[in-house]
Amino acid sequence: MGALFRVQWRSFLRRFSQPARSQKPGKKKKPRSKGFVIGLWIFLAVWLELVLTIFWFAMFPLLEMGYDWLFFSLAGLAALALAVIGSAFLTQATLYDAKDNELLLAMPIPPWRILLVRMLTLLLYTLMFVAGVLLPACVVSVIITGFRFWQPMVWLLLILSLTLFAQALCCVLGWFLRQLLLRLKNKAVASLFGMVLFLIVYFAAYNGMMQGIEDIGAHAEDLSAALGGFAPAVVIGRAFCGDVLCFLAVVLVSCALFAAVVWFLAKTFSASLEPKRRASAAKPEKREERVRSTVNALVRRERKRFLRSPSYLTNLGFGLILLPVLPVAALFFRGTILGVLEQPEVAAILSPYIAPICAVLLGFILLTTPLTAPSVSLEGKTLWLLRSLPVSGRDVIRGKMRFHLLFTAPIAVLSAAALALILGCGPVDTLLLAVFAASLSACVGYFGMALGLRFARFDWTNESWPCKQSGAMTASILGGYALLILLIGIFFLLTLALSLPVSVSFAVCDALLVLLAFSGYRLVYGWGVQTFESF
Repeated sequence: MGALFRVQWRSFLRRFSQPARSQKPGKKKKPRSKGFVIGLWIFLAVWLELVLTIFWFAMFPLLEMGYDWLFFSLAGLAALALAVIGSAFLTQATLYDAKDNELLLAMPIPPWRILLVRMLTLLLYTLMFVAGVLLPACVVSVIITGFRFWQPMVWLLLILSLTLFAQALCCVLGWFLRQLLLRLKNKAVASLFGMVLFLIVYFAAYNGMMQGIEDIGAHAEDLSAALGGFAPAVVIGRAFCGDVLCFLAVVLVSCALFAAVVWFLAKTFSASLEPKRRASAAKPEKREERVRSTVNALVRRERKRFLRSPSYLTNLGFGLILLPVLPVAALFFRGTILGVLEQPEVAAILSPYIAPICAVLLGFILLTTPLTAPSVSLEGKTLWLLRSLPVSGRDVIRGKMRFHLLFTAPIAVLSAAALALILGCGPVDTLLLAVFAASLSACVGYFGMALGLRFARFDWTNESWPCKQSGAMTASILGGYALLILLIGIFFLLTLALSLPVSVSFAVCDALLVLLAFSGYRLVYGWGVQTFESF
């Protein structure tokens, strides 16, 4: 069991410490140092804890008014909600979609041991969420109400207990999600729809919460009455305040629920993978396929992967939904927007900059859709199949690039034109905005492909890694935002410092993007093709 646990964590740590594959045969790159990885984690942890501490300090009126249990009830519910949201999909992917499940189950290892090792790994993930929310709340409580000798031990046990409770909920949701995905033909579209629905609910709840926090003292009694009817919240809050019975209830219920869930999953873990085995062993249906060119066949292959991979579609397809949503939202709020722009003090400042502002909004959305960045790494262990076909590396690159451009450029151009027409931009500004959208889409595709080749990794065990955590995705998105900020700086330099007309400055930025897209084209079809051929 210890060996399994070490393998699981080495796989996780290797994602952050192992470098991209070297592009020169026989040349090995040194892995990132442990100090770098630890320093990165410490930086992220400190930053998040500072943000959460500031948030809980905004709730200090509850502590001053004697509503300690209400303060900790909100903290406990927030910790559980964040842990479930952050770990539910990860639990489903780790338990049921891991690529090494078949290999481990083929070994003489009891399934419950495999499950237990994965559960221990997930518990550490969940503990980071729960402790990350509750520790700042505990610090704020000590600062406002003072320190008591029993608090460290009680709070530590409660944090561990809530971690078990949250992980049990994640496992239940992961199991239901697994059963749902087995019955859906297109899991990726369902996953994307679920993410969109979740974000709508999240932002609605966040907006309501922020409005409530602004006047938390005035509504403390109403909030206490509303939350007091929810027994679990009251028990959690009073347990953190030192109530012995509530403390025992939280600990015992959490441990019992976690043990029951682990027992159930141990009984069903091996059997739950049978549908996947049968699906992989099923013979493919014979279908009549029309003759396609090599590149078109590769484009179709990329499209099928994109639409059928939940991780790929969910992480990179959301921007494709936001692009048409932006002009729809502008049409819905057109009267309000035009009413603000018609005000004399606003019109003198913003009216000439409507098209550039639209370009910035489209740019921030478009930069989240580098479909080519993870496409090379997604080949994974099947890369040899693609390389064994009578297909040149140039055709493979062309197929991936054409797929990106067909999926992003038309939507971006149409959204840009619709947004310009709705907001009353002239024909010149409309054309410049459309050129901006098309050239930025090309830049995102070409440089995403270059970064995908440079940081290619084929040893992942879950598709979410190349789509979320890879160096190619990080560099592509951050580099794109840096480029957009640079273009904004150039635009204002030309407009304000050199007093050029807004349309001329916008045209210069478009020309720079077109030139950059052409440079990306030369890079990908020169160095990029050679690099792909060397894999």
